[in-house]
Amino acid sequence: MVKNIVNAIVEQMEKENLLNIEMKEYFTYSIAMIIEKWITIISVLFVGEIFKQVVQMMLFLFFFLLLRKRTGGYHASSFLHCYIETIIISIVVIHMCLISARYMMVIYLLVICSILVISFIGVVNHPHLALDYVEVNESKKAARCILAIESIIIVLLIVLDVCRLCVCYMSASIILCALLLGLAKIIKQEVKFENE
Repeated sequence: MVKNIVNAIVEQMEKENLLNIEMKEYFTYSIAMIIEKWITIISVLFVGEIFKQVVQMMLFLFFFLLLRKRTGGYHASSFLHCYIETIIISIVVIHMCLISARYMMVIYLLVICSILVISFIGVVNHPHLALDYVEVNESKKAARCILAIESIIIVLLIVLDVCRLCVCYMSASIILCALLLGLAKIIKQEVKFENE
């Protein structure tokens, strides 16, 4: 369905001379990514609304997407698989946070382990990203910087004793990024350089 919408948009752009034939593939891919991302974000927020956790899911998405963009990690084989996995993960995150808010020490331990994993691994260069050596190093620096900022925010909220549930959702975003990094490493879903 997304493919049909994207093809119709790109064909219309081509008819109106808004792009040339060489750029058709690039625009097709870019528009598809934008549409798929927004379908997924809106669906996750809808899941949040079903469980009366939409604000918390916004926090989760903000922290997760900011970090995930730099770290990479496991990627599903198709948009449909990604979409289904994302919805399932969203439901699991909501239930985990609602239950774990009473057991904050478990969350603290998991987030500390996740921070260490992300700090150590940094980035997984997925074949679809095809980053070069310099880009991988820049992404690692950016990922570690964002991780530090997110960690400081979480620590401040813990110290100030502000909204345990929000802390759970923010922590869950870091935990999920670490899990996806680890999974990509385990299933060897990455491009390695010769000197690695």
